Amino acid sequence: MRRWFRRTRIVIPHVDSFGSLAPVATCAIRYFTAAAPDELALLSPEKARALGIDVFENNDGAMTTPKQAPTADSHADAFVSYSYLQTRCSDVLSVDKDALAVGIRRAFDEGNKLVGPDKWIDLWTPMLDDVKRQVSEKGILGLCLETVEALRNGGQPTGISGPSFDCGKAATQVEQAICGDQGLWAKDRAMNQLYLAGRAMPAAARKRFLDEQRAWMSARDRCSDRPCVHQAYDQRLGAFRKVDLSQPGR
Repeated sequence: MRRWFRRTRIVIPHVDSFGSLAPVATCAIRYFTAAAPDELALLSPEKARALGIDVFENNDGAMTTPKQAPTADSHADAFVSYSYLQTRCSDVLSVDKDALAVGIRRAFDEGNKLVGPDKWIDLWTPMLDDVKRQVSEKGILGLCLETVEALRNGGQPTGISGPSFDCGKAATQVEQAICGDQGLWAKDRAMNQLYLAGRAMPAAARKRFLDEQRAWMSARDRCSDRPCVHQAYDQRLGAFRKVDLSQPGR
């Protein structure tokens, strides 16, 4: 599954066996076309993954899926994602830094093993330009939340084990809904950091912010289902998506 860090410029469409357009990495096309028309170029699962091709591998009935054995560019995507969380989001979302360090090291080692040091660097360094563009478009906070969600949807650890409060003390229907929905955990943690930043504002701005926050919490607590809770968080956080909450006063 392609996430926002993947380089769209390295893929071209082709028609697959179902008649649909499917993306194939340029390096894979080069590999396929390097052999002469009367030559046979074998493609091993390892080589396919190095070329960015998802492989379902059946070994005597034991199936290995792309999620279990990712491609090199999937590892590069994870490496950049975890690195962004570590450098820009760990304080905002109170992320487990040890978990991020493990994710960074695992993605780096696996990607480097698949393609070798030189090609590995060529895979992930251009993605950093994509990060800068996305930060400009979505803001630091917005990109933090999107990165966590992308990792979670990909079945990868995020370093976030719950919302900002103790779920053992969840008393209201909304608090219980938050505890039961992993997609709300990072949003609630970001909201808590936003509240703390608001408390540090000058007196007049602080009063205005806290009045707005209380009104928002009142509206959120009237939600009767999770989609409503998600919408409440998204609207409130969206207004502050370009604020760097890791830097006081910004």
